Amino acid sequence: MSLECLMNLPCWLTFPVLHALVLAVGGVVALGVVVWLLVRRKRSRAVSAHGMRVERLPETVTAEARELMDESDVTLLNLLMLVARDRFLVLAKVPLTRLLRLRVRDDFDAQIVAKAIRGITVDFVLLHPGTRRAARAVFVERPEARSSLWRERRLWLDMLFHEAEIEVIRLDRDGRYNVEHIADLLGITDDE
Repeated sequence: MSLECLMNLPCWLTFPVLHALVLAVGGVVALGVVVWLLVRRKRSRAVSAHGMRVERLPETVTAEARELMDESDVTLLNLLMLVARDRFLVLAKVPLTRLLRLRVRDDFDAQIVAKAIRGITVDFVLLHPGTRRAARAVFVERPEARSSLWRERRLWLDMLFHEAEIEVIRLDRDGRYNVEHIADLLGITDDE
């Protein structure tokens, strides 16, 4: 290659090695841009969990939908919905802490109340659509409800619901109910 060719730019561009070098640099830059865009896109779809970015679940973690209610609960829910459909919204499996706002002035009493109601879920709630507050709490009695611990919790619950002006209805899990019987137990008449 002559000195004249090196000084002349169009001569450089026709040189085969330089052509290959320019193509290689261009390819690396283009590949870098594509990789940067993919990484940025992947980060935007990552889930944030407690300040950590999670790209995917670990292989040791699986998730599966589970039944919220057994057959007897579904039957009772259907009956409750038939009876209350024009008067109340019917909710199922509501945590007690969502129904009651408790104010306890004494720390010792607060611990006792918290222990008594810990983990309690109301099977069905009849919610008044106007006030958006629970009007009736329906518990489905199960065999474990006969234990002394549950009897103590039941007493606390009855007192708390009475204080909050929420009527408590207890149904037997194995009981046979029909629409009229449920309406009677709930105190719902045609003119209510």
